[in-house]
Amino acid sequence: HDDPTWEKFGDGLRIVVERCRSRGYEPTFHNETGTYVEAPEEVEKMLSVSDVGWCLDTGHLLLGGGDPVTALKKWFGRINHIHIKDATLSAFDKIVESNSPTTAIWDQEVFPILGQGDLNLEALVEDMHNLGFRGWAVVEQDIFPKTAARFQRAVEDQRINRKILSKLGL
Repeated sequence: HDDPTWEKFGDGLRIVVERCRSRGYEPTFHNETGTYVEAPEEVEKMLSVSDVGWCLDTGHLLLGGGDPVTALKKWFGRINHIHIKDATLSAFDKIVESNSPTTAIWDQEVFPILGQGDLNLEALVEDMHNLGFRGWAVVEQDIFPKTAARFQRAVEDQRINRKILSKLGL
């Protein structure tokens, strides 16, 4: 998008941020696959036209072509929330190649248990510790569980994710 589009986006975002703050809430912007703010360049533009805090969603940033560890270091001062999510880029590439809808990302479970995708989890957590991150850290594994058995497995997946993070000191 061109600069006037980003300026207009920033104007709208400022209105939303001001409304939240006037009500006693501190807003956070979340990058998301399938939106206009998913790639690192788009995150950088969003940050440049606003003063809103950013939720680094590691899985969505990976799908947008970014490196979460680099993003954590680069934009640490703006990050007040992290969604720790792994992503399998080869599975995402197949979805893009087949022109499947965005929902295929969740249907085909592009976001696996931590450590099974392309996220450098150990480096991310180490840098969270080294930089002194004190915001929210939420473990995510976005899927659409369509059966009771898959839902139960999702519950167990989260137990596994928490054990993995616990071993890393989170």
